[in-house]
Amino acid sequence: MEDKKTPILFTAIAALVLGFSLGVVAFGVLSTAGLFATSNNSTGNNSSNTNSSSIIDQTLIEEIYRNILNKYIGEIPSDESIEDGLAKGLVAALEDPYASYLNSAETKQYMESRNPDFEGIGITLRFNGENTEVESVLEGNPAEKAGIMPGDIVSKIDKINFLGSNPSTVAANIRGPKGSEVVLEIIRLENNEYITKEISIIRDKIEVENISYKDLGNGIFKIDISQFIDTDPFVFNSNWDDVVTQILSTNANPKGIILDLRNNPGGYVYSVRYVAEEFLENGEIIMMEETRQADRQVYKDFRKGRLESVALVVLINEGSASASEIFAAAMQDNQRAEILGMPSVGKGVEQEVISDLHGGGTLILPFQKWLTPAGNNISGDSPIEPDKIVDLDIERFQKEKYDSQMEAALEAL
Repeated sequence: MEDKKTPILFTAIAALVLGFSLGVVAFGVLSTAGLFATSNNSTGNNSSNTNSSSIIDQTLIEEIYRNILNKYIGEIPSDESIEDGLAKGLVAALEDPYASYLNSAETKQYMESRNPDFEGIGITLRFNGENTEVESVLEGNPAEKAGIMPGDIVSKIDKINFLGSNPSTVAANIRGPKGSEVVLEIIRLENNEYITKEISIIRDKIEVENISYKDLGNGIFKIDISQFIDTDPFVFNSNWDDVVTQILSTNANPKGIILDLRNNPGGYVYSVRYVAEEFLENGEIIMMEETRQADRQVYKDFRKGRLESVALVVLINEGSASASEIFAAAMQDNQRAEILGMPSVGKGVEQEVISDLHGGGTLILPFQKWLTPAGNNISGDSPIEPDKIVDLDIERFQKEKYDSQMEAALEAL
């Protein structure tokens, strides 16, 4: 269970095929309503800033409902379906890709996604305002092997149209048992033109090693963080400590470290701060958070890190979101590391999960912004920009396993 008092970057998992969810790998697709920074509120009762009940014109709603009952020639939905539609419409009016309402059935799927035993294809999803698209592709899993890429729009699943559908719905239809096939039609931007591709993927058990490392020789180590998440933040932090201990036991004075955050959709805010403290000096700002009332909380480094004097290069790309962006920004603004790769997702909000609503639904709302040490709030239009842009030649990588971004990182060290 996650610490309910700890905001986490909940990388969008609502119901999918990849899956994590508030701290636990889930079913195979992460619906990023993210891979957002989130905290959990199980009461569903938030009495602050409640000046809203008077703005809802119930007379208008009742008039529309009466006209539907009296004049609509189609089948009248159940009261439950109408209530569900009203709730979804209210949240949709926010026009915020990180706000969503899950009905009771979707909430059940979401809760099931917290089971660490899941099968799917290994992607995270997000809503781009019109359609659901791939946010991140988990390394070594079926989606990556099949050629799915961040930014791909999911247009069809097994020949059924899903344009305009939310990530929860898309995820629920992509996931499935190991060994079964799912056929995705995706829309991809290539050379300034949108092309359509049909990709067949065999589902598998999704196993994600959150933190791993390699000794590259000559005192250089590569650390991969696939997500800042585990059964809870303290388990993640303990695993991070183990990796650092193993590296230092191999080489007491490493020459350099390459921290790979490519396609990292996020995780616990608490954990990304913990990792940042390994590299920053005491008193340096890691990040800030700002609420609707503009109250600002500043988080500084108060822990003596064991890698503060080691040269550092951080790799990011179009699939790096939330917690991975917090880390990259902390290193960049403090001039602690060189950031290489491609611009990130641009997810500068944290979300709160409000469960146990009337009827068993769940509300996911952005409840505060996070800011870089310099005070910048990132967005899709203003993501983390690498110090050096290095694109990855996908075809060459798939054929020869040549990683131009890794080569650039090695060169930088």
